[in-house]
Amino acid sequence: MLALTVLRVLPYHGRGATIWERRDGPFFSRAVLWDPVDFSEENLRSFSGELAQEMKGNLAWDVGVFVDRSDLTRELYGKMVTDQGYEWWQKLYIKFGQSLLPMAEFFGYENNIVMRLRDNAGNCSEVTLQGHDFLRVNRDDIEFEILKILYHPLPPNVSSKPGDEAEVTAYVRASQFPSAQQAKEFSRILQKNVRQKRVDVEIRTDTYFIDSSAFPILYRFDQKPAPPSLEEYQRSRTMFCFGENPGIPCR
Repeated sequence: MLALTVLRVLPYHGRGATIWERRDGPFFSRAVLWDPVDFSEENLRSFSGELAQEMKGNLAWDVGVFVDRSDLTRELYGKMVTDQGYEWWQKLYIKFGQSLLPMAEFFGYENNIVMRLRDNAGNCSEVTLQGHDFLRVNRDDIEFEILKILYHPLPPNVSSKPGDEAEVTAYVRASQFPSAQQAKEFSRILQKNVRQKRVDVEIRTDTYFIDSSAFPILYRFDQKPAPPSLEEYQRSRTMFCFGENPGIPCR
């Protein structure tokens, strides 16, 4: 796990300091700590213009903007443990998830930029700042909404080559639970868009990827999410798709 260290201060009047960043193949990710006094949609929109210029040359990128360093760490490292299950998650939710702090997240893909925002009043919004909203894909009357996309380095001793430069994991909310074939078709679209063969996709009809250690404790861009009970979570389902070339099995 990478240590969180201040790498540099961004040239922006809101005093946004880069705490963590990483490049994986054609993808770039960054986490920024922002002065709470200057956290506003107006300032963030201005910041997006700077990002658009800086991120040219990356196929896809994401930048998270936080007002609290501990909150940033929790978001980056998800639940920070593996295989602890619902009870462990519930403790984290009670401690951290009931009073969500403001946050913004920018997603860029080619010439498109989308901003998700939870403002100081707890209001949530999604705004397409440039191009189109590539985070939402409609297929067979199902809307697939990418909640989180993570980029990872290749496994050890694997040489990078075009089409195999990084691993991509996507967490997706669907408007209805897809069949394996529908999930496969969406995963193929994602695989084509990111131009990588190593693509893993998890799909649910809610935002509670409780068993995934990499997903944050709580998806914070829903207005007032109601967490499921243990029984409700056990009755729910997750579709898993694993990128391979040429096929993508889903189960």
